[in-house]
Amino acid sequence: MVASRFNKALWRFQRRLLENAGDDVTVYRGGKKLCDCNAVPATSKIDMLSDKGVKTTTTVFDFCVPASSVWIPERGDKVLWRGASYIVRPVGAEWWRYDDAEKVFIRVHCQREFNE
Repeated sequence: MVASRFNKALWRFQRRLLENAGDDVTVYRGGKKLCDCNAVPATSKIDMLSDKGVKTTTTVFDFCVPASSVWIPERGDKVLWRGASYIVRPVGAEWWRYDDAEKVFIRVHCQREFNE
């Protein structure tokens, strides 16, 4: 596959975005450390309709990681970031999705865990 100028620029942007907006996270699966990676924290607003037709908007916490990362998110994975724990949680049937047309980043949907 021949990379387009746009694709090459997006890969350069990935490095710059991670340098400027990325933060270190640690991913655990089944209580064992899976990997350390650099991720960009983000949010998604999700609109849902109840069975009675009531619309609600929920904000879901996301982590955007390079698609080339060793992490392929699964149910129950935990992300530790700045002392807080986030569990991978689907939005509908989607655990993660590509965040761009060139498939440079994946956006992983999470929910913060509160241990009280």
